Formats: sequence, C-alpha cells, structure tokens
Amino acid sequence: MQFGKIVLTLLALCSGIPSAIASSPCDLRPVGGRIEVPMPLHPLMVATLERSCALLVTLSDGHEPSKGAIAVLTVVKGRLAVKAVLDMPTEPVGMALVADESVAAIAGGSRVYFVDVGKLLKGQANAILGVAEFDKNAGTVSLALSRDERVLFTSDEEASTISVIDFAAARASHFTNTPVLGRISVDWAPTVLRMTPDGTHVLFAVEAVRRQFKPPILCAGHPGGKAVNPVGAILSFKVGQAAAEPVGAVLSRSLAGCSPVRLELSKDGQTAFVTNREENKLRVMDVAKILHGESDALVSEIHVGPAPIGVALVDDDRLALVTNSNRWGKEQKPQTVEVVDIAGHRRRKPIVLGKIPVGIFPRDLAVSRDGRTAIVSNFGSKSLTLLDVSKLRALMSRAKSN
Repeated sequence: MQFGKIVLTLLALCSGIPSAIASSPCDLRPVGGRIEVPMPLHPLMVATLERSCALLVTLSDGHEPSKGAIAVLTVVKGRLAVKAVLDMPTEPVGMALVADESVAAIAGGSRVYFVDVGKLLKGQANAILGVAEFDKNAGTVSLALSRDERVLFTSDEEASTISVIDFAAARASHFTNTPVLGRISVDWAPTVLRMTPDGTHVLFAVEAVRRQFKPPILCAGHPGGKAVNPVGAILSFKVGQAAAEPVGAVLSRSLAGCSPVRLELSKDGQTAFVTNREENKLRVMDVAKILHGESDALVSEIHVGPAPIGVALVDDDRLALVTNSNRWGKEQKPQTVEVVDIAGHRRRKPIVLGKIPVGIFPRDLAVSRDGRTAIVSNFGSKSLTLLDVSKLRALMSRAKSN
C-alpha cells in the first residue's frame, strides 16, 4: 500500500476545508456543528490523546485476511488533518493507553502490538516496540489495562476468551517478552471491554451465551431469519481475581437480548448502555445487578435504527448517541446517528430525540477528552464524522427539515 501518496492526497483534501475546526489545537468542535473528514482506509476505532491533542485511528484495508494502519490526526491552522500513518501487518482494532500516553497497546487480530506513542506522533517507522502473539486464531479486538498498569486484558472474539497479559513484565522487558498469565474461557464472541470507573471490574458483551447455561433461544443472527441462536449477555469479572488466577476467575452473567455488540458505562458506573445489533435496540442495564450475576438486569430498552453498533454518552450523560450501521442492508448508503434522551428518570424511559446524518456503515463512536465533540468512524465511506455536542439539537432539526 502506497501510504505516502495516500496521506499527501488526504492532506490536500483536508486543506480545502476552511476553518473546519475551532481555533484551539485541542478543540475539535467543527464550525457549523458537523464535518466529515476523509480517511485513507476504513476507520475502526478512535482514541483521543489529552497531552498532544491528537487522534489515533485504527484502519482496515477491508480485505480478507485484513491488514491496516494507524493514522494520527491533529488540528493544524484550524483544520483536522492526517499527520502520520503507520502501516500494520494485521488489522488493528481497539486500543489501550497507559496513563501518561507514552505507550499504546493495540489489538491486532492474531497479535497485540505495543507502540511508542511519541514516535508514532512523529511518523517514525520504528514506533512498534514489540508484539505479543499467543494465539493465531484469537481474533483480538479490544483491550483494557488495569488501573495500576500491571495487567492487560484482551477480548479474543474468535477464540471466545479473555487473555490476561503481564503488562508490567512486558514493559520491564521493553516488550521483548510478553508473558500470558492465563486465559479465561467466556461465551461466544466477546467484544469491547469496559473497566468500571473504580477499576475493580471489567464488563463486556458476548453475542451469544453458551448453551450449557440453558439460555433462551430467541435469535436468528440476521434480520428475518428463524430463531436458532441463544441470546447474548453482559459478562463481568473482578480485575484482582482475574489477574491473580485467570483460569479460576468467576464470571457474572446477565442476559442482554440478541447480538449485544457494544456497551458504554455511565460516569458513576451504575448504568450500562448496550446496543443490540439484531434487535435494533438500545438496552439500559443495572450494573450492580450485572456484577451480582442476576440474569435480569434490564432497566429499559428503546428501538433505534437498523443494526446499531457504536454507543457513546455525551452532555454529562444526558444523551446517548447510537450509530445505526445498517450493515445488513442490500444497498449501502449514508446512515445516521440516533440521539436518545437518557437524563435522570429517562434512563427508565428513554426517548429518541432525532437523527443526524453521517457516513456509510457508521461503526463506532468516540468522545473527545473535553466531552464537547463526538467522533463517528464511518467504515463504509472511509471517513470520520465530527459532531459538536452543543449543537446536536440544531443538527437534528436541520436533518429533519431536509
């Protein structure tokens, strides 16, 4: 892949958008409330850096087997532009950063990459510090780093495991040695990991519960099909216990409908917001009940657009944003982000406020460190859509009038 030419072309495209971003390098709010930024490949996940005010974006080439890259975006003279692109031999997906943002761990399917962020920001080709490859069939898609930065958890979607890596030992060896402390067998297709705000538990969605636990068989796996698959669930485990004895880690399990694929936690850690891709729903769940392993932790649910995937909370947890991916649609065209009112008592009865147009196959969502900008990764249209959180209602009104 000729990434040098791609980056130069993309920079030229971005330079043609005057005053696209607010004047401060750390303020990503787009002038006018919304902007779409082209990317060199298909974007997957976005990480925001507080110290450098940069964005890290994992990219896929969309092929099988997939390769990809990591793009660095920064604001230069009021424009968001690609500053550097690092080629990756496998498809990078989720990321986890150490507290000082000097090192990023990146899930890469069959591998976990450890990257020097400083070198990455400078565009240096030797930014990869080391690679962990413990299972070629792992399908690792997400990572979570313990609060003390001693243990790294990996969500292995294809292997249906959570692997536990001794991150402290790996770091001490300058990532020449990455000991795997053990692997936790979980239900089918674990996805994105989320650490509770106090750092004591990890929660994650699995698309289907193992049949040995006798789950309800209610799901088809795709719209309009016959119900042949078990429901999914939100699982959790204690960080300390899993770090000390991974094989013996106790999992809690709460049923979560058909194909739960993403979850986001409220700032107080009391509520989980879950997207059900097959049912076209946003599900609100009680975290305390999940941690106690209660089968029914549902607080409320609401229908959203087709095949929702990404979810993010903005406006001090008053609003939930959901990407309507429509990934099963016969015709792939620009989709929407749904805006849901979840403020206060609305968590028990959420209301859809409206929709905002974004790109094709909007896959995931991120929020800037200051909470003022939502970032949508549009896999199908090879772009990011940036939304000014303070102008969401105006954007919805504009979309409705059009």
